[in-house]
Amino acid sequence: MNELSGCTLLYTRDAAHYPAFRARIAALGGSALHLPLMTTRALPLIDADRTILDCSDVLVFTSAAAVHHLIEQYPLRNQQTVAIGKTTAAALPSPPTITAPAPYNSEALLAYWQPRGMRIALIAAPGGREQLAATLNKNNTVHTLYPYRRANPTAVWPDALPLPDIITIASQQTLNHLLAIIPQEKLKLLKYRACIAAISARVAQYAQQQGFQQTIFAEDASETRQIAAICRWWTQTQEQRHD
Repeated sequence: MNELSGCTLLYTRDAAHYPAFRARIAALGGSALHLPLMTTRALPLIDADRTILDCSDVLVFTSAAAVHHLIEQYPLRNQQTVAIGKTTAAALPSPPTITAPAPYNSEALLAYWQPRGMRIALIAAPGGREQLAATLNKNNTVHTLYPYRRANPTAVWPDALPLPDIITIASQQTLNHLLAIIPQEKLKLLKYRACIAAISARVAQYAQQQGFQQTIFAEDASETRQIAAICRWWTQTQEQRHD
């Protein structure tokens, strides 16, 4: 299979995920470069946070990182657990009470689950899932706890890094990290030439708002669907070039 022959992708998740992604892209005839744009840092829980957790009926985990950083500091008790996505669900020590259905995002969770009168702890990073918290808070008591924060592990755009055809972007903040480090002259080229392969329609829309001319998004929040969308876009692009 050479669906991605001649295609260069820039992968922006952390190093732990990169080898498997690179192998999948190579099997399709493409090449993957790596520029990590997202990492997480633990934030310590305070006593008030632990009290909120102890008194909560439900813990809503917004990412696998939220799971990891919370359970490092707090042993889960008898609370119900809700996971946004399969990866988040898999990170929990036992299967969650509820997992958001496809496309595994806040909107899908809210369409499936409308709790009332519950005490909910939303486990997230600062700046994330604010709309989810606001919606749940209409009929419940919601506290958002931050056992971690997101950070950019890359301080500058490497001079030797070639401009890619496609850049994978998993969140709005990941794109913000890219915008913060790339020189303006290269950014202008990227906005015109490169395609943003977003993990969701919301992230793709945000990329468009930042001026990127070409965006695609996965049918759900998984790398398998993201790669499928990339293959479709690259095939269409090559066909148009040869017309």
